[in-house]
Amino acid sequence: MAALFTFFFFSIWIALMLYAMTNRTKRKSKENLPYKHIVKNDPYLEVEYVNKHSTNLDDFIINDEINAHDLKKLAALNGIELSINEGWYPLVIELIKELYANGWDKKIYVIKEKYASLRFSTKSEYGSVLDNIITKYEEKSKRICETCGKDGFERISGGWLSVLCRYHYLKCRNVIRITQSGFIYNKKVYNWNEISNIGFDDKKKFLNKREVVLDINFRDSKDYLLISNKDNGFGEFINNLSEPYRTKEVQLLNRYRTVDYCEICGYLAVYDGYCECCENATWENFEKVFKYVADKAEYIYDCQLDWHEDEGELYESERNIYIKNPDYKIYFARKE
Repeated sequence: MAALFTFFFFSIWIALMLYAMTNRTKRKSKENLPYKHIVKNDPYLEVEYVNKHSTNLDDFIINDEINAHDLKKLAALNGIELSINEGWYPLVIELIKELYANGWDKKIYVIKEKYASLRFSTKSEYGSVLDNIITKYEEKSKRICETCGKDGFERISGGWLSVLCRYHYLKCRNVIRITQSGFIYNKKVYNWNEISNIGFDDKKKFLNKREVVLDINFRDSKDYLLISNKDNGFGEFINNLSEPYRTKEVQLLNRYRTVDYCEICGYLAVYDGYCECCENATWENFEKVFKYVADKAEYIYDCQLDWHEDEGELYESERNIYIKNPDYKIYFARKE
């Protein structure tokens, strides 16, 4: 019996060894294959670009003619994912050109976005020429829209910190519009009488004056909505809730009872010391947190300048969500 068990385990051991050797042989044979055999269903086989026929880093060409296809090829040759959106492709192409001009070996470990900033990892010592070049481009990325490559700002979109121009940010931002019988949320119509319950998704966040999220449930459906104070029209939505939905949290919701004109963007959108439209705090709220940092005129001047550079007025006038203050005062000269 002991001999039988010994033979059985010995057979299993031999089988495992043969399996491991076979897999190793397959991996080695794959490494020796040309690039076109490694990448299956290459969508760029019919596209002409500088490094179309490059099979390794040694014959990869970096010059002024390389484009997005070359960048994707370089990532593939390094065995990594190109984990950024197309708006940053030109930035990364300029980065690799400058790195290459300073002796870079074309090896890359990571190309990705993290915390609204480019992350580019290669072999370089801290404080070296290559490291300083990478840091320079990572800083540049914080002002470039990840989607289109135009000027952008850091914004919270869908719960994530991203760099977006105003156009692409507004495409991600939800809009609430009030009707006679209910409201429209992202172009879908809802009636007040369809709602069974409204509560806070996280009451602690509201008390701490962070993001406010209302959980809305419906009578004849399992569907629900999560409406946030980051959505355009949130304050008006709160003020149009009927009493049955307001009684439970009436003291908290009273923060949205009054609305004022914003001194920064000029729209009737300030609730609880915060503007829904331009997403800036009022001077009074800002001063409570950042005392002695600046005076009121300087604060509004800086915020208005950012609003102007972000083309806020251009897009907001087209969307027609809020009422404009006829006495709106501009603190900066438009040529700035």
